[in-house]
Amino acid sequence: VYGKIRLMYPMVAGIGELRAANAILDEVKDTLRKENIPFDENIPVGVMVEVPSAAVTADLLAKEADFFSIGTNDLKAHTMIELGPRDAEDAVKIVEGVPPEMLRYVCDAAEAAEANNIQASVCGVLAGKPRYIPFLIGAGVTALSVPKTQLKDVMFMVQNMTYKHARELVGEALALGTADAVDELL
Repeated sequence: VYGKIRLMYPMVAGIGELRAANAILDEVKDTLRKENIPFDENIPVGVMVEVPSAAVTADLLAKEADFFSIGTNDLKAHTMIELGPRDAEDAVKIVEGVPPEMLRYVCDAAEAAEANNIQASVCGVLAGKPRYIPFLIGAGVTALSVPKTQLKDVMFMVQNMTYKHARELVGEALALGTADAVDELL
């Protein structure tokens, strides 16, 4: 009646949280069965990879998830916080640009997804920035979630790149030490 529905857990910090959420899902499924309420027994369950601990345990998460969505906005915010004096009003600010540290997390999640034959999509600002598209595709991302206003530019970039060049670009970007250097490369 409703089409193919997928379930995605946000802000998963690691495998323990995924398993705990799946245990709750199993309880809900048991209740639905007992009440003879129809549902998809095999509903795909995904994980938002948007905190560093999820990215570094992506190999474990990918064994038990059906898909990943890499949330680049939150992943960057949780990765690249710059601390100032504790009593300052602006004690915490997000580093500008896209630093190699965050790009490594994207690669880790995409590689884990590929190794486990699950989809790795990217949502967030990065997915809609054409200059980052070759990096994302080269890292192993298989889907991009972008506003329709950015779709034409993203499609143009995807259609006018080679996978070989995209893979080479990933290696070059990861070897750089600063967000400015990554931006200049891309």
